[in-house]
Amino acid sequence: MDYVFVFNAFEALLWACIAVVLCLKAMRQEDIQGRSILAALAFLVFAGSDIMEMQTGAWWRPWWLLVWKTVCIVTLVAVAVYHHRSRRPSANVLDSDE
Repeated sequence: MDYVFVFNAFEALLWACIAVVLCLKAMRQEDIQGRSILAALAFLVFAGSDIMEMQTGAWWRPWWLLVWKTVCIVTLVAVAVYHHRSRRPSANVLDSDE
């Protein structure tokens, strides 16, 4: 067993643990439930891609594994951007004191 195999196994476990934490967070905070579940699913699917990478030995071979990982990363970035933008205070709220 080589270090790449072990590293991918560790990554898969890490992404799966993050998915579980996000699901627990979704159960406690209804206002972010949808995006937490979406992010959890993306992390879980990303964990699956690392398991597949353990079999192929490369993240870019076969080509569809690269696409799989790219879709997961784009989804996670989109959820993070949406979450960040939705948490910013509105300019109208700041102006309402005057």
